[in-house]
Amino acid sequence: MTICSTFSWAQQKAPEKEQSLPPMVTAIEPRPFKLSGIRLGADIIGIGESLFDDKVEKWYLYGDIMLDNALFFTLEYGLQDITRSGEFTLTEDDTRRYVYQSDGFFWRGGVEYNLLAKESTYSGLYIGAKYAFAQFDQYSSYLSQGSDYWEEPSEQQELREENVNAHWVQVMAGIKYRILGNFYVDLSTALGVPLNFTDDLITANDIPGFGLNKQNNSKMILQMRLLYKIPLWKTKVDITEEQLLERY
Repeated sequence: MTICSTFSWAQQKAPEKEQSLPPMVTAIEPRPFKLSGIRLGADIIGIGESLFDDKVEKWYLYGDIMLDNALFFTLEYGLQDITRSGEFTLTEDDTRRYVYQSDGFFWRGGVEYNLLAKESTYSGLYIGAKYAFAQFDQYSSYLSQGSDYWEEPSEQQELREENVNAHWVQVMAGIKYRILGNFYVDLSTALGVPLNFTDDLITANDIPGFGLNKQNNSKMILQMRLLYKIPLWKTKVDITEEQLLERY
């Protein structure tokens, strides 16, 4: 009698439901970096200088290839034309005026790494390293002193150099922040370290992409860009199996 009761109870007991994932979901496996987008933009600071100073033209373009939101391979190209004038003093009684002009282009490329790649799908705090090359023509004119003793008048002197080259590297840190939709603002500061600045007739002065050069010293370079992301496909957000089970 006891055996029959036990058998009957076992038949009536419903089998325990096995907890499993929905059939369309598979376990998430580690994956390599994936191409997720391309961003294109321009330097806002240079555009502002070009609009409000008739002696300055700076047009800097920027692009990067995004691997997830972690690695950015960057490339920049810029055109620059600057004219400056002023005075320089040789002696207490000898002050002369000068005009200087620099006109050329630069390339800059490198890689950036997002320190917040695991915390943010879109924005980032990044560090990076880049190599840069510039080629430009420069021109300078000034009034020579002349000589009263030899009765030599002052004359306008001109110096011109073409295809002047400059090479430098820079290490940088910055933020890329998504402001609306696929638009980003990119603010960074970089330390430019000269590798080879040509110094022949005229000291390399206003170097495209580097800025005002003082005795071939390293300098800080501030950049602010507005970028637009061209999405290649929608970003998928990964969740763990435990997180998925909690929903069911």
